[in-house]
Amino acid sequence: LKSSGGWVFKSPVLDPAVMPGLGFELHLFNGNQSLGLVRVPVTGGRYIIEFDRDENHILACVVAEGSHTEDPAGGLSARLRYLDSQPSLDRHEEWVILDKGGRKVYFGHGRDRTVSPYILRGYQASPGVPTDMDLCTSEDRWHNLWLPLSRVDPKDPENIVESVSGEVHVLTLWVPIRQTDRRFKYEPKTARAWRAHSIRPKLQMPETSLRDPSTQLQCRQRGYNPNLWREEWPKSRAEAFADYVELIEDTQPYLDCFNWQSQGHWNLFYDELQKHGHWQKSLGEIRRETVGTDIAYKMKELLRRGVPPSWRRHIWMEILGADTIRAEFTQVPLRGEQGVMDYRNLLLAGAPCRSDAMVQLQEDIVGASSWETSMAPGALDRHLSLLSQAQGVCTALIAFSSHHHIDCLNYAAGNRHHHAALYSESLLVLAFFLIIAQGPDEQDPGHPVEILQGQQPPPEVAEDADSARAFWMLYALLDSDAYSTYYAVPSAYQTQSAPGSTMQLPQMKDEAPMSSSLGAMEDVWHLKLCVSRYEKDLWVHLEAVGFQLPTIFYGAFLRLFAFSLPYPSVFRFWDALFADIKEPLPKGTTPEAAQQASRRKPPRRLLICLAFGILRRCREELLRCESALEIRDCIVSFMESMYDPSAVVDLAAEMELFLWDPLQGQFNVLPLHTQEFEYNEPFWEQHLFQFRMQNFVLREIIQSYHLDKRVLDNLSPSTTGAAVESRITTKNLVNLIIPTMQRAVMPRGRGPIGGMFRPTPARLLHIAPETDKDLRGTVSSWASWVADRITAKINPGLPPPPCFLPRPPGALGEPDNWDISNLQASLTRTLGGEWSANVQRLHQFFQNPLDRKASMCEMFAAMICASKGTAGEKAMALFYLYASTQPLHRLNHITPVIHSAATVIERIEGNMTIGGQLQRRPKAEDIKKMALHFRIFTHASREFSPVLGEVFIPSLVPFMTQGMANRSSFQSFPIFALRDELPAGVGPPGYRGSGNGNIGEVRMSISWTPSSHLEDQPEIGQLGIFLDSISFNKKKVENHQDKNPRMTVVTYDSRGDEVLIPRWDPRTVGQRFQTLGSQVFIGEAFGEHMEFPETKWRDVFGYLHDHGIGFAHHGWNETEKQWMWDPRIGKQYSVEDFQMRHDLCSTDQQSRPNTISLKSCRIIAEGILQRSLHHLTNRQAALIADQAFSRSGAVPGILEAILVEDGATVNLQSFERIRDLRSAAPERGINFVDVRHQLVLAHEESVTGRPGSINLFSHRARVGGLSPMIQEEPKVSLGELHITDPFPGKQKVLWIRFVRSGDGQRFNAHYKVDGRGEFLCHALEMDMECDSAAGSMQMNLTKEEFVTCILANPILGEALRRMTTFDNSVREVPTWRQHLEKPLRLNVAITDPEHEEADADFMDAVTVQQSILLEVYDSDRGSLADFLGECWLPTFDRLVSTPTAFVLPLMGPQEGTRPDSAHKEYDKPEEFYTGNLFIEASWVFPATDVQDLARMPSETLEQRAKREAMLHTGTLTIKIVKAEGLRQADVSSVGFVRRFQESSGIAKNDAYVIAYIKNESCATDPEADLPPGIGKGGWRVQAGGLIHDSLFKTSVISELIPVWDETFTVTLQTGAFEKRTKQRMHLDITSRAQKQHEKERQLAALTEGNDLQLRFGEKLPGLQKGSSGIFGAMSGRSSSGLLSSSSGSTSHPSHLTSRVPQPGDRHGINVFLGDSIFQFKKKLVEACRIESALEERVASSHTITTSGSKSDADKIAAKKRKAQYEAIARDLNYRYVVMVFVPSRDLRDLYRAGRTDGYQYENLYNIEFADPSSWQPLDPLRTFQHYAGMYGFGSNEEDLQHLRIVEGSEDYKTKNTRYRHFAEEEQEWRRSLEHVNKATECYGYAKYIHRHDASSTEWRPVLAERAFNEAPTSPSDSKGRKRFRVTYVHTPVSTLGEMQVANPGEDAAKVTLDESYVLLAPMQPKMLGTTNLQHVEYLRKARTMEDQGLTEEQITQSLNKELMAKFQRTQEAEVREQRPLTKAPQLITLREVQHALRNPDLGAA
Repeated sequence: LKSSGGWVFKSPVLDPAVMPGLGFELHLFNGNQSLGLVRVPVTGGRYIIEFDRDENHILACVVAEGSHTEDPAGGLSARLRYLDSQPSLDRHEEWVILDKGGRKVYFGHGRDRTVSPYILRGYQASPGVPTDMDLCTSEDRWHNLWLPLSRVDPKDPENIVESVSGEVHVLTLWVPIRQTDRRFKYEPKTARAWRAHSIRPKLQMPETSLRDPSTQLQCRQRGYNPNLWREEWPKSRAEAFADYVELIEDTQPYLDCFNWQSQGHWNLFYDELQKHGHWQKSLGEIRRETVGTDIAYKMKELLRRGVPPSWRRHIWMEILGADTIRAEFTQVPLRGEQGVMDYRNLLLAGAPCRSDAMVQLQEDIVGASSWETSMAPGALDRHLSLLSQAQGVCTALIAFSSHHHIDCLNYAAGNRHHHAALYSESLLVLAFFLIIAQGPDEQDPGHPVEILQGQQPPPEVAEDADSARAFWMLYALLDSDAYSTYYAVPSAYQTQSAPGSTMQLPQMKDEAPMSSSLGAMEDVWHLKLCVSRYEKDLWVHLEAVGFQLPTIFYGAFLRLFAFSLPYPSVFRFWDALFADIKEPLPKGTTPEAAQQASRRKPPRRLLICLAFGILRRCREELLRCESALEIRDCIVSFMESMYDPSAVVDLAAEMELFLWDPLQGQFNVLPLHTQEFEYNEPFWEQHLFQFRMQNFVLREIIQSYHLDKRVLDNLSPSTTGAAVESRITTKNLVNLIIPTMQRAVMPRGRGPIGGMFRPTPARLLHIAPETDKDLRGTVSSWASWVADRITAKINPGLPPPPCFLPRPPGALGEPDNWDISNLQASLTRTLGGEWSANVQRLHQFFQNPLDRKASMCEMFAAMICASKGTAGEKAMALFYLYASTQPLHRLNHITPVIHSAATVIERIEGNMTIGGQLQRRPKAEDIKKMALHFRIFTHASREFSPVLGEVFIPSLVPFMTQGMANRSSFQSFPIFALRDELPAGVGPPGYRGSGNGNIGEVRMSISWTPSSHLEDQPEIGQLGIFLDSISFNKKKVENHQDKNPRMTVVTYDSRGDEVLIPRWDPRTVGQRFQTLGSQVFIGEAFGEHMEFPETKWRDVFGYLHDHGIGFAHHGWNETEKQWMWDPRIGKQYSVEDFQMRHDLCSTDQQSRPNTISLKSCRIIAEGILQRSLHHLTNRQAALIADQAFSRSGAVPGILEAILVEDGATVNLQSFERIRDLRSAAPERGINFVDVRHQLVLAHEESVTGRPGSINLFSHRARVGGLSPMIQEEPKVSLGELHITDPFPGKQKVLWIRFVRSGDGQRFNAHYKVDGRGEFLCHALEMDMECDSAAGSMQMNLTKEEFVTCILANPILGEALRRMTTFDNSVREVPTWRQHLEKPLRLNVAITDPEHEEADADFMDAVTVQQSILLEVYDSDRGSLADFLGECWLPTFDRLVSTPTAFVLPLMGPQEGTRPDSAHKEYDKPEEFYTGNLFIEASWVFPATDVQDLARMPSETLEQRAKREAMLHTGTLTIKIVKAEGLRQADVSSVGFVRRFQESSGIAKNDAYVIAYIKNESCATDPEADLPPGIGKGGWRVQAGGLIHDSLFKTSVISELIPVWDETFTVTLQTGAFEKRTKQRMHLDITSRAQKQHEKERQLAALTEGNDLQLRFGEKLPGLQKGSSGIFGAMSGRSSSGLLSSSSGSTSHPSHLTSRVPQPGDRHGINVFLGDSIFQFKKKLVEACRIESALEERVASSHTITTSGSKSDADKIAAKKRKAQYEAIARDLNYRYVVMVFVPSRDLRDLYRAGRTDGYQYENLYNIEFADPSSWQPLDPLRTFQHYAGMYGFGSNEEDLQHLRIVEGSEDYKTKNTRYRHFAEEEQEWRRSLEHVNKATECYGYAKYIHRHDASSTEWRPVLAERAFNEAPTSPSDSKGRKRFRVTYVHTPVSTLGEMQVANPGEDAAKVTLDESYVLLAPMQPKMLGTTNLQHVEYLRKARTMEDQGLTEEQITQSLNKELMAKFQRTQEAEVREQRPLTKAPQLITLREVQHALRNPDLGAA
């Protein structure tokens, strides 16, 4: 039915008005067998539900159409009426919840009676169908319904009961007959079109906005790959995303239907349990008691079918046995606040401890923030809140795993075995998902037990209860026998020797090993055996292409498929998975029988079954994939699409039956894959035993030994004051131990060795299916299988000996023969005698047993892996172990750099600037070793130019690039003062410097471009210097604005002599002559030698002058306080092929490497995997490394391999591809066999036989270049490759098609095989070369990319984590701040907590809060003017930017008018004032365009204040037109005189209009608080404040109807802003005072008042400060609101003085260094809640306090504070930013000098403290510990650290530049390359041509630039052509042509491609929009034409006809008027029309 597209039915005409109870019934049949039916109401109706009758009442519920509402629990909410049988009784009503569909429901009412099942009278909807459904409404015409099937009750044919299973998908559409509404015309006409229409809004939103409907978590499509479409043209990324959205939208109704069915089944099951007396027992207990019974079978089936979402939190607890385990530790039920106290106590115990697992958890939390990529504040808040809960669960689990903290639960489990948690990121993921799974479900009110017994937890503890349940479920998971090897610390290894070997382990302690071979990798290997046994072709294909199953399924198994499957499917799969974890065995089962049952059916088998099922379902698609990346995307895409939870469980169950059930039921025989697994396990143990021994020694050294105190004293103290750790941490290894050992072994130079290669035994290489599939091969395979088992028992053999690895490219390496005795002696002197013994033991277990040699690099890597440090720290240490220095490039990595990687690097390197800068002036003898030496001179006199300072560049390696210097690469270099006495004007008088001081900085860009034709000579090239500016420290350089500096630069030769650098001059002789004549004072920077002259010239009197040559930025910049050079002078280059010293350009001399090679990554990855005891061969480990680290995701592999009979009739040269030969073989009689399987085994042997090589045949052949035909020795036979010669005695050709690493290019190779089956072998180069420019870019990773790849790859990252966190001991582990008793002292200011300032600012902008009063007067000479009336200008919200005419009636003095008793008469009646004033007015706000304001610089305080003022300033334009009907003020009062004046025209006024302005925000302020210039009532006044200041005044017009027509334009600031920024007059005697008052004025424009203050860490009497756990887990609260004493209460430093509690410090909550900023915000919310409760008591108190009686003012203030606290507790979310005060350098200098008591310090402090840009935002995911070194948190207990919390907004970005940069950086981290969609470029895919593979194509990611069109040739040619200029983002060069990368430092090569080669990713690419403005006019008509029924082609042709018709008319007019003819316009293309129709902004007319 689904494949056919469904059936369509149309009903007859329906009239809902006369058909109130209409419904439809749908029956489903399979032949004659009924499958079920559904009954659906169509028109709704009136239904009566009757209940049982009691003695006095009839209970009935009436549900009428329109009278009901949907209840959140999923039923109907209606009125329950008590219909009295006796009319005298009163009626009573109450609300109840009715279930959907007529099922029994449990609920009670006010009289505590249980209501019986109800009966639906009227039209009976089938169960599960909403009874209120109305399908005939115009408001909701379309419905997408999933309905459960029902069946007719055999006992009552009139009754319908729910079916066991089955659902039907129905789409309905209501089409009105009379479509009077216009919108019907444009709405979809079919149900399917409506479905597409319903998801269109989600498609128009960003992909990051897509949410899973059931969990509201982000859905991300990670598996898109256009190569998975094998058709001619694949779906675009946007089209695939649309399918994904449609899948999600269609699945949600199905999930609702399924959950309803599941809930019904569980209700019936609970009814049955109640009947059998099991109601009060847990499900786990019932399972154990009912093993083998029908109840146990039903329970298992229900668990497999699924658990209702809202019941999972209870059922999972019971099924996992978590409730039983919890009862062993505590007897308090998990309900209410007391029920979560054990969990809170664990939080309090674990949070302050800085154990290794806790530090790793903090690092993982930063990385977990990338799980949510949306920038929506609500989504981020919820994500961080869930992460916070998950972090709490892991914190409690870590604390619970430590015996030091186990007594927090009053340990009462007796001798019970206690498993300790092995923390890894997977535990954090599981905790995250376990918390999500407990979310309330909208379709169900709750668990039946809770509803009946009223045991639902209170809301205030619900969050902690969910976390506590997640904690116990997670612990039950790791405590189980099934998953203890996954998540628990490994058990002690019992075997002392390897199987079949004489090697012995040292005496084992009863302690956990560092790693274990059991667990997830064991299951992945078992999965691989299943594939090998049952899907042989698939196994061969996966291995040949290079894809390794652990890269996907290791992480999927560890996380139980979380983040692999959709959220609903994960939880549904967990229902079945948890049911198998602790499935009880029948009573009386012996341990041996239990073990045998576990072998037959492993408890983790569902993981393997689901993975195997996924591979089988994707089999055909996987076999068509041609790269490991395609295979990965295919599997990921399939798992993402598994949105049907039932399909997931059914697939796992089907594969379980296939893999484990066929034989064991009848013959009790283990499956073949299990037998093979158990047979090969001892061989793996034998191979891994050497690493187990090494791990044992490493564990003992790392845990038992500590650094000597003498050694620690030599280390620099920590910036936070904490002692340096004595443990063997990663930091101590990198900083002390490894450098000491390297100096002892490698005193100078590089070594040839890169590590130790430990080959995999041949027996393990051949664990694969039989190579020959015919009968002979099968028989031979079975015979070999039997013989192998016999031989293995007789002679198990010894592991192959290890050998040295060659040094990878760029690495330091080590000597091939170093003396252990010298190393021991050196370590004894440096680190102590203990370390000498340690190295001796390491050498013993890491040496080659044959020659007794060991690898130092292998020992270093092993010690780093085993050391105490986070995964990020270990990744950094491993990077520096093999890193090198290479020119930087801009190629992207397929794994984007994540925020956590950058955070780790910043934390480890201390935010150090990388770029070859010196931190101190070099010694005199080292200056001549510098690469560049800059001297900065100043002009002192005509004869003397002293040197101000010097700049040194030690090496040019950091600046090596293939591009020239540019502004984007500017760096600041320190200027060092001279060592002797400083010159005049530098430093204070008499100052003599040491030369180490930094007197300023030079901002410039440096580039060294090696000559492209001399790749082996990097010292020959061209130097580029781009000098931007020089700035001096005004404290050290006096009068720096007069220095007029110039700068010279020299280098040094090998003798140490200075060498001037000749300057490049590209001009001709004529151009030089023209330049000489045109520039008088200064010429451009050509010729002579490189130097940078003075920017001004000085006259004979010593005054400086500009050169006057039109340079824009040249000379002294007063704003920036720096000397600037114009680019024409500042940008200089040396001559080409200039030669520097070799050591200055050699990468050997660079001290801080920046890249690591892919070959080094393979060595590191193999070492990590071997250290983790994983079941992987050398080749598999190398391929995993390539898949993890490769820039383009390319993995070397064999795509095809055949052995072809080369006869006389066969011409192989005629076939370009193997597939062409395959298709032509039957017709042309060509014989061939596929040998890819055999070559896979040969590749295994090649990698194992030649250390460090990934090439095929490398162990048997010489290393050389790739050649089609190889004619060199030695020879290799087919037998050695495990190939049975199919054509003996005949010539053959071995044809191999393969893909290489690095760039993933594909090649073909031919080997001629003779009749004996031998051929001349040459290594097949499957590795990309590293010495070319392209190879250098492709085969190297940057530091950030390497760390990201480690952390993002579960198989590598989890291994590093586990090797640290296996030890849960807290011995020698410091706390976050030494002790819990020392919390941070913080003063927190929350700006505008109630949004009063923001609301006022908004209203200020809308209403302006300024009023304009227009007064009309009659001017009389010699006397006061007569007042004719006044009127108010209309409010500013009525004014627009264009002039608007108003007629304003004149009135007498009104209330609020300007007081003027001299002119205005207040006793006149209203009719005394007559007339109207005619005006025109316009208002432009702000006066400056907003876009111009956005582009304004806003770095300095002055610039930001100016920008803020312009934002609050508008332009008012008033035109006084005329006045009519004015009162005649000069007319006589005598009647006949007045009549004469009127008749003669003498009666006229001398009228004028004067305007006054009133600031409404000051209207009610007392006079003392008014700002200057504003008088009483808010009126603007003149100086002195007595006279009102007019805004403008018109001229006097002596007419009866005066006409002025005068226009006035004034600029006005908004009222509140003017009030805030107006300052009183100051008498500034000094310039310092003037600058001070100017800064105060500027700050007034930026700052806002009304801060709410809170303090943390204060000692207050009467309060006990409990540490409310890091997630608001408080110790308890008394009825008064104060914290009660508990185990979490702490003491306080004795030096803190006690004081009376004040508002803001009474909450009793502490903050520690280990708290993250987000956790601090949660504590702040809790503190505000406590303070609000206290303020409530104060506000309502009528008692007498210690300070006296409570006044009304105190109560008002308390209410105000209470409202503020409540607002913060309610509104504090992700938008609010926590910021720390960052003082300037000047302020820090005053503080260090002890000048804190002076006016200068106080004044500067106040200014900076008020400046918003002095506050630095803190990352919400980082801890205070991370910022301790930068901002001093916890460094001094007496200092109070200031924090400020502000709501981050766009407006605040203009005030705080630090916040703007912080927000931009955060947005950049969350921005993905896949979402680039700009007008100039967008993300997409383009065909990549493989030239060496018959020009085969592959889609690769690109950035496509804006296209250019080739116009259609005629109006009928509507399509045209389009071409794109693309850049491959992961590969440096395209192979479309013979293109080479010449400049690795610049962008990758760009290629112009036709549109048939490009696939754009966005749904609506912005760059496809037309750039022709003439086309826009016509394209606006496209949407209307489409509505008229025209197709896209017809629209294009019609628009082109209109366009050409207009052109012809224009041309005819030009001919008539004899004007130049206009060029013919470019025609509109079809793509432009399509884009216009999709773009709502352009497509609408």
